[in-house]
Amino acid sequence: MSQNALERYYVHGDQVEGKPDEYYCRSCDAFTEESHFSIHDDQPNRLNNRDKYEQGLKNLKEYLKRAGYRRPNNPPNLFD
Repeated sequence: MSQNALERYYVHGDQVEGKPDEYYCRSCDAFTEESHFSIHDDQPNRLNNRDKYEQGLKNLKEYLKRAGYRRPNNPPNLFD
């Protein structure tokens, strides 16, 4: 399967391809505007945005291999 045929995998805070004003929120499993992310850093007993981003990167390589997804090298991300 070619790289282009694979579905894009988004890590928390990744900018949506073709939509520079939208970003992926792992907590909500949705694409949303940048201002949305400020609500997550103030909630007790939850990972903050940077922690969610780093956790996503930590598991990325194995997940992409098993699931058949792709993620570009160095995509724009709010927490990178």
